[in-house]
Amino acid sequence: MYSAIPSAFLLTQALKFYGINQVVISPGSRNAPLILSIAADSSFQAFSVVDERSAAFFALGRAMASQSAVALLCTSGSALLNYYPAIAEAYYSQIPLFVISADRPSYKIDIGDGQTIRQADVFASLIGPSFNLKQDVVHNTKEVSRFAPDLLQVDQSSVEFANLSMMAKAVAHMHEHRIPVHLNIPFEEPLYESVLEPPVLFDPPSVKYEEAPKPLSAETEQLLADLFATTAKRVLILVGVWDPSPTELEYLRFIVDKFGALLLTETTSNSKGIASIDAIDSLLAPLEQHVLGTELIERLMPDVVFTLGGLVVSKKIKALLRKKQGLVHFHLGRERAWDTFSALRDSIDLEVFVQYSYRLKLNKEEVYSQFWINYYQGLSGKREAFALNAPFSDFKSFNQLISAIPENYVVHFSNSSAIRYAQFFISRAKKQFCNRGTSGIEGSTSTAVGYASCGTEKTLLISGDLSFLYDNNALWNSHIPSSFRIVVVNNGGGGIFRILPKAKKTPRFEDFLETKHQRNAEAIARDNGFEYRSAASSDELADGLDGFFKASDQPKLLEIFTPSDQNEQVLFDYFKSLL
Repeated sequence: MYSAIPSAFLLTQALKFYGINQVVISPGSRNAPLILSIAADSSFQAFSVVDERSAAFFALGRAMASQSAVALLCTSGSALLNYYPAIAEAYYSQIPLFVISADRPSYKIDIGDGQTIRQADVFASLIGPSFNLKQDVVHNTKEVSRFAPDLLQVDQSSVEFANLSMMAKAVAHMHEHRIPVHLNIPFEEPLYESVLEPPVLFDPPSVKYEEAPKPLSAETEQLLADLFATTAKRVLILVGVWDPSPTELEYLRFIVDKFGALLLTETTSNSKGIASIDAIDSLLAPLEQHVLGTELIERLMPDVVFTLGGLVVSKKIKALLRKKQGLVHFHLGRERAWDTFSALRDSIDLEVFVQYSYRLKLNKEEVYSQFWINYYQGLSGKREAFALNAPFSDFKSFNQLISAIPENYVVHFSNSSAIRYAQFFISRAKKQFCNRGTSGIEGSTSTAVGYASCGTEKTLLISGDLSFLYDNNALWNSHIPSSFRIVVVNNGGGGIFRILPKAKKTPRFEDFLETKHQRNAEAIARDNGFEYRSAASSDELADGLDGFFKASDQPKLLEIFTPSDQNEQVLFDYFKSLL
């Protein structure tokens, strides 16, 4: 069965032709022509998620897990606006989403009709190209001739050619730049008619996009040669959010050795097996209070920074590098390069840079990286001792929790406190992720659920209480595997604000920043078919984690209640213990 509306048929066929076979659908009437076509076609994996905001993050999680584009489909009106947070995250994290919105015909916009807004180009600058497909002129010609007779002056074949061209351009841009794109498609009623034979011929244009990496420019090659030919340089490599292939990890290992570089990684860098400073703030925070702090910080300052991956969690390393006069920064990889330190000179494909580096003659600074690796390793005993003896708190809970994660689990962290506490501890987890594109709390659970729904990897979400409560509609779907696990660290509010400088001095801090509450996750968990556990002490947490990751017939949620009035002091005591 096919939709009787030509543009609906063509768009469905285009998705198949271009290999976009995962579609996350939110219910509606205006998008019914596409829903019916997709649901009836076994080529598609279709997922029903009612809440559009959750649906978009669900799609983002599936795109991360499958490393392929996922389509989103919604009805007209405000439904489309609910996609915006996830589209912004996908844009800054460079995750491909193919966004499709059904719309009223142009002559029924701004006349007081229901579920109509101005949908054209609604996502403005936080998306790739937005295309407004042309309306078919052979569907319900009676209605079209009444309200927009000028449309009938256009031949249907030109409408189809234009729409297919726009679809092809959208696909090409999405693949080349790995960012979301948007197609807005107007449908005139009737919407539910179907036919046994294709209503039109599907003849798609070929899609062309650039896959080959850019060669190194002559200017950058000369700059690199000049930089390293004279005196030895202190080289620092900083890796943000990254999901590297084995080959990319070998490239990183080569660069570290070639340049004698100091490697700084984070929880979301997924760069195990290479000597690095993997808890950046555990190094930097104590240096700020060290009796030799000024001297040590100056000794840490690099001459050249290479960044890999996406955005970085640590505010301290960004603030430090922004102070360096004359810093030279190169980004290595095909990710979008951010001029985070006001020192960016160029963005270079990682493989191209490695090939060039084989030829590069340089004076390697060996002492720089070795001094700091030794210094950092010297803190390990203090870190372990403090974690062992720390009172029950957010810090203690994260230490117990992360040490218990099996190596076959992929972990998603929510933003704010969860991802920041995660930086202090080493996990055996297979991979670790966080939505750091916009660093918002609104879709962490939905993203993790989407990732888990692929079924290829066991998935754990570690979330703060506000992030979990904010996104509890994430559990309102039937695509959650029984292996999915959630841990909610509930400190009764936005605990991150207690550790931000000067935040507590804000008038009515508890009401409007910390936003204290008495809620818990038990009812939400049980209502959505999760086994629920809770803990409010180290012993109870140990009991709660016992068997938590074992196979079960239903997903599980563990809620940890920590004392909000002690978490701040424990964290500050941790940094002091490293002096």
